[in-house]
Amino acid sequence: MDELETLLRSGLSASEALDYWATTKKGYSQSEWADIRGKSRQAVNKNVKNAERKLLE
Repeated sequence: MDELETLLRSGLSASEALDYWATTKKGYSQSEWADIRGKSRQAVNKNVKNAERKLLE
């Protein structure tokens, strides 16, 4: 949980942090993770891209 807490403290939304963590740290593909969450792959991709952008700011 420390990784998620760090992401949240970095200014990411809960969805951005969770999707970024699952797909970059835990090895889920965006499609796999979208199925687990019951979301579209596009929604997960948008959250991951937003997270990456915010982390670079």
